[in-house]
Amino acid sequence: MLMTRRSILTAGALMAMPGFARAQTGAFTGKTLTVASWQNYGADDPATLKMFTDMTGATVKNVFFTSEDGLLEMLRQGGLGQIDVCLPNLQYVLPGAQQSLFAAIDIAKVMTWKDLEPRFADDPSIRLDGKVYATPWVQVQLRLQ
Repeated sequence: MLMTRRSILTAGALMAMPGFARAQTGAFTGKTLTVASWQNYGADDPATLKMFTDMTGATVKNVFFTSEDGLLEMLRQGGLGQIDVCLPNLQYVLPGAQQSLFAAIDIAKVMTWKDLEPRFADDPSIRLDGKVYATPWVQVQLRLQ
């Protein structure tokens, strides 16, 4: 069962913003979120998948690409409307948005958007014509001691 276009926008934020996902516990029970990502990039990590399912009730189906151009081609060749969330490199966000391959995100529905550092929230590489097309996502955090 694929999610509706409206829920795709919210679900995309869930992958990036755990605070929002916790607030939506069970909201997507029985739904499947199809994620296009690099293999071993984080979206297919078993612990992450379990946490996401526990927090939202949704399951994740991963579809892997091997290049950023391959992702855009995947969307052009039938993935559009079948893939709910993509994890493109930042430099591919605007080209994908300009080609109508990515949907704008309604940041008013992302409860933690206001908590983002301005350098992320206001990044011009995620915005086109006043709309936001990507959310910040961090796979790992490293610290030197």
